[in-house]
Amino acid sequence: MITPLFIFISQYTPFLVAILKQILVTPGEIILGYTITSTIGESLGGILIGISFWITGRTINNFRIKNYMYISAVGYILLFSSNYAINASSPSYPPLRLVGILYVALSAYLVFIGIYSAAISMAHNNELRRFVEKSVKKEGILGNIGTSEKFLEIEKNVVGATKKLSHKLKYETGIELALNEIEIKKYVSEVISEIRK
Repeated sequence: MITPLFIFISQYTPFLVAILKQILVTPGEIILGYTITSTIGESLGGILIGISFWITGRTINNFRIKNYMYISAVGYILLFSSNYAINASSPSYPPLRLVGILYVALSAYLVFIGIYSAAISMAHNNELRRFVEKSVKKEGILGNIGTSEKFLEIEKNVVGATKKLSHKLKYETGIELALNEIEIKKYVSEVISEIRK
């Protein structure tokens, strides 16, 4: 994650101008060289930030959070690329700038929605996990579970209550829960096995 930041910030250092002064001769060539390297550096930095979000999304097992990270990655790539289109187009040809500005708005929206949705989804997961732990403990598991019927009853009660809570959270935030029923049942089993120890 440090490489995209380094590439992006390197365009603002006087080191770049010093290198260009040694390579290029006239002030016009230096300005042109600086413009080209800074716009390429900005676009390359955005692409690398997008790639880092994409790689992070690939390592996540949860399908919804993975998609949110992909949305953010595409948003970052579009954001920096469209900013390049705005800077590179000439003022005498405004339609290209208008399209670039529209892409900036779209890409900023994608970045915001992707990061916001991933954060809310992860917060819901944590809230549901705490709710499952509390519910399982409240059901009276602190002793031994004598029969599998008791286990199934607890699992049914906790999964039902978790579904109600997930519907409530979805209604409040508008973001789909990242945990499905199978993952909730698996987590209930993990909590019960931890409590048994």
